[in-house]
Amino acid sequence: MLNSTPTSQSVQTRGAACLLFVILFCLYNVNFRHGSSVDTVSTTALPVSIIKEGNFDLDEFRTLLSTNTVALDASLIYFGGIQERNGHLVTSYPLGSAILAVPFFWVAERMNYLREWHHYRVVGKISASFMVALSAAFVFLTLRLNLPEKAAWLIALFFGLGTSAWSISSQELWQHGPGTLCLVAGVYSLTLITKVATQRLAFIAGLLLGLAVLCRLLNAVPVAVMSCFILFHHRKYAVAFFAPLVAIAIPLALYNITTYGHLSGGYDAIYQSKWHAWRGLTSRNAYTNPLLKGLADILLSPSRGLFIYSPFLVPAYIATILFLIRPQYPLQRYLALWVILISIVLAKNVLWWGGATFGPRYFSETCVALTILTGGLWPLLTRRKLYYAAFITSGLVGILINGIGAYAPCGWADEPVSVDFSPERLWDWRDPEILRCLKVAVHNGPKPPEILLYKSGDTDF
Repeated sequence: MLNSTPTSQSVQTRGAACLLFVILFCLYNVNFRHGSSVDTVSTTALPVSIIKEGNFDLDEFRTLLSTNTVALDASLIYFGGIQERNGHLVTSYPLGSAILAVPFFWVAERMNYLREWHHYRVVGKISASFMVALSAAFVFLTLRLNLPEKAAWLIALFFGLGTSAWSISSQELWQHGPGTLCLVAGVYSLTLITKVATQRLAFIAGLLLGLAVLCRLLNAVPVAVMSCFILFHHRKYAVAFFAPLVAIAIPLALYNITTYGHLSGGYDAIYQSKWHAWRGLTSRNAYTNPLLKGLADILLSPSRGLFIYSPFLVPAYIATILFLIRPQYPLQRYLALWVILISIVLAKNVLWWGGATFGPRYFSETCVALTILTGGLWPLLTRRKLYYAAFITSGLVGILINGIGAYAPCGWADEPVSVDFSPERLWDWRDPEILRCLKVAVHNGPKPPEILLYKSGDTDF
């Protein structure tokens, strides 16, 4: 059985969570680099449009983006991250990440910092790293409700540094960082409900989970699963839980219909962009990858497999099966169901590799459920020294691998040919991404700290 703890967490526990947050926030930023993905261009610009004009179009950024290594053309024409709708530039992605980043950009705007596109990228990095570090703190608090502090700290640290939380989500303003924060804070609230059930906690959980969907539509899967938990185990709190969910879902649906013409949002512009149009994909047929092949792809491929980049999560799939059948507490069954459903969805995705990023980007949010489920196996993992040593070693390997992604990305996904055009490269064991980037890092050292070396006039995405 898991060690029980007081339902109201101590000052010491909250202090440990704050310390974890500070450590991770510093580590995420000490590389003094920000990402330059085309996919994050619109989300990085949108918070300022919300602040200055109170709308969700990007018209005022035409000039700024067009002067930065064709960021506008890359987003609008080739990759579809920005699209023209009714004479306006709009993002193809959900709005939640930009909305949650508004406070960071508001401070930067008040300080008159946002003068060049590079400055937008810096603020985007700071906001993303803040939210991801806070996510790890909530992972710790959630684990601490059922585990000793040492165990909760260790597993949360592995989450923060041994997954794509470090190498991807914290490095620029993707959908994943804000979505992860909303999901894990929502799960923490639901975990508290199992101990001290209140209407306020149910409302907070519903609000956070609604925001998670606003960040990324695929988060509707875990949100639907968590909704079932409320309906089956805490039905008297259903109104408080579903009220904020509905209050977010209705405007989101109306925005998608009025802006893009259908509920699924603007993703079809990405499928139909010059970069992807040759595949003939739409939001209706993008999930037709053979299931068993897809599961092997997302879990085992040498250049995207979850078990390769975050090997400490292998026990999480064992926990998923165990807790689906016989959970230690009811929420575990729903976390297991979240993992199973998302694994199926990601395996069915024709574009399962997630573009040119380092590692399994699409698993970013689901690492929350996987990490918490791993905590449920703590008594087993520490039963024998061999099990414990293997777990610690796998966590340290994950930290090393994702540290390479944060400090020394090597452009593997684009050379010698983009994996988007040659996905078989993702199964090349002779030249895997991790090994090549490690060799480059050993030979050349980490990539230079671009934030410190930046000069006015430099261009980037």
